Amino acid sequence: MRVIVMLLWATLTGVHLSQAQITPDESAWLARHIQPLSTVDTSFHELGFLEDVLRGRSVLQLGAGRSQPVEVIRLHTRIVRYLHERLGFDVLVLEGGLSDCGSAYLDADSLDARTIMQACSRRVCRFEEMIPLFDYIRRTRRTARPLILAGNDIMPTGNRWPKVMVRLAGQIGYSDPAGLLKADSLYSRLWVDHLDDEAYIEHTRAEVATHFGNFLEYLREHGSRLDTLRAGGMPVVRWLQRAVENRILALEPRHFANRETIEAGRDEAMGANIVHMARRLYPDRKLVVIAANGHVSEGYSRSNGRFRRAGEFVTDALGEAVYTVGFYTGGGEAPHFTETIAPAPLPGSLEERFQQSGFEAAFLDVSAVSRSDRHGRWLFLPTPTYQEFRFPQTIIPSEHYDGLLFVRRVTLPTALTEKSLH
Repeated sequence: MRVIVMLLWATLTGVHLSQAQITPDESAWLARHIQPLSTVDTSFHELGFLEDVLRGRSVLQLGAGRSQPVEVIRLHTRIVRYLHERLGFDVLVLEGGLSDCGSAYLDADSLDARTIMQACSRRVCRFEEMIPLFDYIRRTRRTARPLILAGNDIMPTGNRWPKVMVRLAGQIGYSDPAGLLKADSLYSRLWVDHLDDEAYIEHTRAEVATHFGNFLEYLREHGSRLDTLRAGGMPVVRWLQRAVENRILALEPRHFANRETIEAGRDEAMGANIVHMARRLYPDRKLVVIAANGHVSEGYSRSNGRFRRAGEFVTDALGEAVYTVGFYTGGGEAPHFTETIAPAPLPGSLEERFQQSGFEAAFLDVSAVSRSDRHGRWLFLPTPTYQEFRFPQTIIPSEHYDGLLFVRRVTLPTALTEKSLH
């Protein structure tokens, strides 16, 4: 099967496998330039290099696969804690619903770590190994510097938002919470069962425009007197307003021409939400964003000829304030729908180069490499890779990312079960 994949990849990209050889000098160059890491160490002593890498940056985008294996979860957790405790990154933005992650954080004082995690996103946040990160969020919430939990997605991903929305609507004196529940139920079901149902989409669009439009007008009219509401550093009413805006903007007709425009609209909204957080919700704080490699990529549309991803919108808006990291592996097992095998590296690929360095895990600061460095020129040329651990693509690494994280081999995390939630 792997031979077929390699031949298909070579045919589609026009790259000859015989020309994809990595020279010993290139391998030695990479070994000298990377920062070795451990996937089991829980201390911060290895991460000091990030202070220089992120100097002057206020948004770090950390890529991953669609679902995260154990080693990625551990590295992400350690990096997030280091950034929060040592470098002042106070907002964690996950690939979960903006409304859902915000609702989970709003109620975090009364919830355990598992419930916060599942309320944020049952699709992404569903592994035992992620619990320490959410426990850390919960424990810092009442401190002087909480790690604020946020989400960037427009799709419904959790289960707590409707109750929180109705509760807040009552607290601020809004008179039609039932209408909000009706519109939100239609909206949520659309993403699950009705993406190809034009009549349902139009009906949902009308209900959302009516009920959420009225609520948005109320929030805009009364927002100034309500803006003092805070929860663990979170501006509650401004977050609520953005969640309502998401419902309305997500249903614009231009987003529903076909499946690709649906995905394109989702990425545009995800990027816009990150920019909104950086400029409006948390203008004086630094953000860490964790999402799939494709979502954080700064150059996806240029190399793939498809739609722009969230990372492109973020970097276009915020420029040099953003540092983006791609996450890759040399093989093993990673959760991905019904498949689990993460294939071994393609010849001459990004993964094979890192694999030959011999390290368990490593980081390369791509932004510090000069185009004139002949041994690092592959970073500025089309290079094969498995994007998000599984999809063979050819990318120009320097166009996609400012840095690269690599793990030699990944293993499956432990999926949460209903029993483990109680």
